[in-house]
Amino acid sequence: EIAWTFIIKNGEAWVGEGGYSSERAVPISTGGQLVIPSYVRGYPVVGISDFAFHSCSQIESVLIPEGVRTIGDAAFIGCKRLQKVYIPSTVREIIISAEGNPFASCSALEAIEVSSDNTVYKSEDGVLYTKSGDGVLKVPETRKSIKITEPVETVFCGTFHGWCLEKI
Repeated sequence: EIAWTFIIKNGEAWVGEGGYSSERAVPISTGGQLVIPSYVRGYPVVGISDFAFHSCSQIESVLIPEGVRTIGDAAFIGCKRLQKVYIPSTVREIIISAEGNPFASCSALEAIEVSSDNTVYKSEDGVLYTKSGDGVLKVPETRKSIKITEPVETVFCGTFHGWCLEKI
């Protein structure tokens, strides 16, 4: 069972604040599937904090619910068993900085799926792009090759982090 902490900011919950284990932890997963709840103690979950689940070796898949607007910097970095992620229509911000992409060093990552109703991001063949297609945010690390074509103009920090490229 995976448990995480949370913090309430302005009547909204952010999961993973301070890591994924403490006296304020709430269980959210069994069997490797991380299902982030829509509410924590009556407060709507709107964000996943920076480094929230970093290096959590138990996570194999992540289901983020409608209502979450932000995925923090390096939120899932180093989750070596993470294979699949679902991003809902409500996510408007995926924080990427020099410290890391939220999905960097996820060596088992096969696909990131994005709701077709999301107006900011999309996925094609498991790759995470901006909705317009002009930016690529993350290529799953299990991919051995990718063809980047127009309209891609921007490759965000950490897009290929952990990759063993054979062909680009």
